[in-house]
Amino acid sequence: MIFNGGKDDREALAITNRMRLTEKRTRLTIIRFIPKSSEMDNDEWEQQQSINLKESVTSIVGSNIKENDAKVTYIDKAVSDGSETSRILRAMANDYDLFIVGSGSGIGTEATSGISEWTEFNELGPIGDLLASHEYPSSASVLVVQKQVYIHHTKSQRRKSF
Repeated sequence: MIFNGGKDDREALAITNRMRLTEKRTRLTIIRFIPKSSEMDNDEWEQQQSINLKESVTSIVGSNIKENDAKVTYIDKAVSDGSETSRILRAMANDYDLFIVGSGSGIGTEATSGISEWTEFNELGPIGDLLASHEYPSSASVLVVQKQVYIHHTKSQRRKSF
């Protein structure tokens, strides 16, 4: 699962968590692309980012993921642009059977700069489009999730059905 923190990613995480709880043999890898930072040394930076990713996931799915769950892996990848994101995704193309991503994942961030312009199907988002592309070297399934927009109608706005 690719998680960059947007509303679509949170919805994708919720679906992924339900799948994980339903099928006990499922292993979950949560990958997040973050901007490169040269202010901290690498070990300190990786430890801090890992904690933040775990906290983000826990705040969304609650206590369903245990602290040291061996079936859940968190990976932060530092990227400076979309070409690095693409390179990383291509390198892990055959490591997974299913990729789940929010349609708005990474839009407007360093993770998608450069690949957004080449998106063929905008409704998939830049990362979903890359994963679903015929040029992507994987036979894994891709699920692109978009959070439903709820529009509240008052009684006077509802149409009458006959």
